[in-house]
Amino acid sequence: MFTLEESLSKEILDILEKRFKASIKINSVVRLSDPERRNLVLRINLNSELESAPKSLIFKQSHRASEATDDTALLERFARDWAGLEFLSSLEITERLTPKFYGASKEYRCVLQEDFGEKHLSLVDTLTSEDNNAAVAALTCYMKSMAQFHANSVKQTKTYTEILKSINPSAKNRAHEFDDILLNTKNMLTKLNLSCTTELEQEMQGVFTMMKDPSAFTTLTHGDICLDNLFHDPIKDTIRFIDFEWGFLGNALTDAAFLRMSMPTGWCVKAFPQKIIEDLEMIYKQELMDKIPDEIESALYDDAYVSACGYWVMIQLAYIMNEVIDQERDISQFPVLDDVPNWKPEDNLKRPQCLYRFQKFIELASQYDKLPHLRSIAEKVLNQLKESWPEAQPLKLFTAFANDATKTLQLTEPPMLNAATISSIGFFKASSLQSKIEQESQLKDFTQTDPYGPGAIIPYQPPLFPK
Repeated sequence: MFTLEESLSKEILDILEKRFKASIKINSVVRLSDPERRNLVLRINLNSELESAPKSLIFKQSHRASEATDDTALLERFARDWAGLEFLSSLEITERLTPKFYGASKEYRCVLQEDFGEKHLSLVDTLTSEDNNAAVAALTCYMKSMAQFHANSVKQTKTYTEILKSINPSAKNRAHEFDDILLNTKNMLTKLNLSCTTELEQEMQGVFTMMKDPSAFTTLTHGDICLDNLFHDPIKDTIRFIDFEWGFLGNALTDAAFLRMSMPTGWCVKAFPQKIIEDLEMIYKQELMDKIPDEIESALYDDAYVSACGYWVMIQLAYIMNEVIDQERDISQFPVLDDVPNWKPEDNLKRPQCLYRFQKFIELASQYDKLPHLRSIAEKVLNQLKESWPEAQPLKLFTAFANDATKTLQLTEPPMLNAATISSIGFFKASSLQSKIEQESQLKDFTQTDPYGPGAIIPYQPPLFPK
């Protein structure tokens, strides 16, 4: 059990009683977050005569990161988390994709939100299991839900800005980071004895323009839309996104690129089969273009998507490379790892993640013949790193796809679903799932010649922001 300070308890009850207009009492408090985590997360069990009042809620309090010297970044994170949750909770939509917002306190830097239950089932659980069908279905739900999440706030960004500014009048947009990203990228290229040409800098500025300038894709982005920042209900086939500390107004496709670019802010980092990536990218694209109000040409989407992946390559150069350029690193001290089956620190090294991201961007930019100068520098960096890091191995596939980790991927006769499988992943109707399996049985052979070469079935990625 966890004991709240009396003044904090009073603040929480004042917020709730104002929200529900009824007397509410705190029954008990349970700490959910590990002491090492940046935020304090509690489950508060409640009692009220009002039937519609929640029986419990999640309390999230923002704390200063260990490397911070003041509260500036803390207050910015807290304001974005609060604003994102309040804004998304206020939208008049058929299916809610986020927790309900109950209130917040500036004084205690805390947010009160809906409790989805004691078990936090995320995509980490599904992908580290051995159920391939469940993993494919869960990832499909993830990409469809992400498209809906983005479509919900298109054309409503003014409301979000008003909420954010009411909490933090000096709130910054993502553009304030661009100068640092560009400077750090140039510094890393210099360290690698590579030059930043005028043409390359112009392309990078073009990527920034795509991210910040208003467009048909401008929406509230999540910014950290990783496998564990959601609640997954496989029975109802639903996903609820949580944690909006890194949410900014910007181009939706910077979130959509998370799958190809290996969860660039996440800790759960392994590989997906290439065919899965391509299928899921198409699902997101179709879902988003069907749902947003403006009609958009496919070529415009493709341009923006390549640029979004280019942004995450620049993040690699600007930040992640500094962590591993001289020495390999893993995340063996990450507090949640004890709860994740089939997870070994030695399989989650950061250098293979960097190599993978460069390769995935190169493949995409080559496919669409976009960003030639950024693609060229990515190729040079990749080749240099492969020589400097001969011990870096391709990341292993997630456990759910482990049977695909052969030299040649080929499916012959599609498997038939049995009753147990259908029951375990009830969010796919048997007929539609069987149809999908049959379609996927048409996979071409993907042969690994070079482990990081075109067509390879390769690795995945690390965290930009410390959790």
